Amino acid sequence: IEAFNLLKRDYPNWKVEFWGETHIDEEYYRYCCGLIEKYQLEGNVYFCGTTDKVDEKLRAAEIFAFPSKCEGWGLALTEAMSAGLPAVGFKNCPAVNEIIKDGSNGILCEESVEDFAKGLAELMEDVDKRMRYGLQAKKDMKQYAPEMIWDKWESLILELVKQ
Repeated sequence: IEAFNLLKRDYPNWKVEFWGETHIDEEYYRYCCGLIEKYQLEGNVYFCGTTDKVDEKLRAAEIFAFPSKCEGWGLALTEAMSAGLPAVGFKNCPAVNEIIKDGSNGILCEESVEDFAKGLAELMEDVDKRMRYGLQAKKDMKQYAPEMIWDKWESLILELVKQ
């Protein structure tokens, strides 16, 4: 929200959508709503709730912003990139810095609001770059496709059961 606030004048037609539960951490949700009000972003930033049409929502997007400071594994990130979305994340965030390849399928930024905004702006202003990075993201995520992963899990489980 704070990063988009730095961009709103240059990109007034862009929208930010947050998808997922909002009642799990109601204090944080209220804090975010307060930021939206403080920066007058009511017409640009939305909490959309949950959906069972994840693929449809991802295909309708242009960029996947992933400002996590710490991740075990960014499942939402890999899903978005599998749908062909270029991503912006922090280069010091474990897992994120292994999934996003800076300058290839997305942008890795320093951990600051200003740098995150710069990463977003770089993609927002260049449709060709978004398309190129998105195509590469989709290609890069094929290694995590269910048919690739399930066989590995099955082999591991069978090996452990034998032991």
